[in-house]
Amino acid sequence: MTSELASLQRRFAQAVVDPSAEAPALTPGGTLTPEGAIGVYRTAYPARLTEQLCETFEAVWSVLGDEGFFRRCREHIAGHPSESYNMSDYGREFPAFLAGLPESGRFPFLAELAGFEWTFKDLFHQKEHAHLDGTALGQVGQDSRFVFGAAVRLLRHRFETARIWSGRKERLRVEPGRTERVALFKLGGEIYFRTLEEPEFALLEALRDGGAVGAALQASEGLDQERVGFLFAFLAESGMVEAIR
Repeated sequence: MTSELASLQRRFAQAVVDPSAEAPALTPGGTLTPEGAIGVYRTAYPARLTEQLCETFEAVWSVLGDEGFFRRCREHIAGHPSESYNMSDYGREFPAFLAGLPESGRFPFLAELAGFEWTFKDLFHQKEHAHLDGTALGQVGQDSRFVFGAAVRLLRHRFETARIWSGRKERLRVEPGRTERVALFKLGGEIYFRTLEEPEFALLEALRDGGAVGAALQASEGLDQERVGFLFAFLAESGMVEAIR
């Protein structure tokens, strides 16, 4: 019975996304015909997926404008049907899809911006980890190793992507050659980010990757004691560290 139901569900889903596919036999409610019932879903399906893309990729929408964004949504949905019962899972392939479009020549940051928005959404749904306070971080030794929580992302961007995202309603000017290093984290149920300079960011990466504090500090370049102090204060405020080993 379960196998028959699964087969029926697959055939029904295929008929919704592909008008040329043969629809399974249905007994619709009310005055709808079987074809009319399938038609309702064929109309609602792309509308719901488009709504999901709009919700996730608001900044991309702002860059492309209504006409351009909705046209690309239709093309993406046609070529990338949803494979999950959870609608919020839809859109993972959208950044790669954008990378191959002519618009990415005009807006070279477009795919990276979409990737940032997907990461932001993914982090929003990530369970928040426990946070070590400043007292615990102040007691680390040379051989201590930090365990970063699951609700942390360290991102290297080729463009000032987080800045573009922050000003998504303002059409900010993008300066070529301006890269960006971003710490994205969840704290108190909210998502925050901070841009960092290369020395601080490289130290965070070394600590995230399990490097001992002493060795990571010794290998860091361009960081004096004051900047290291500011970075450790940021680690305490952001709650990115879950444990110390």
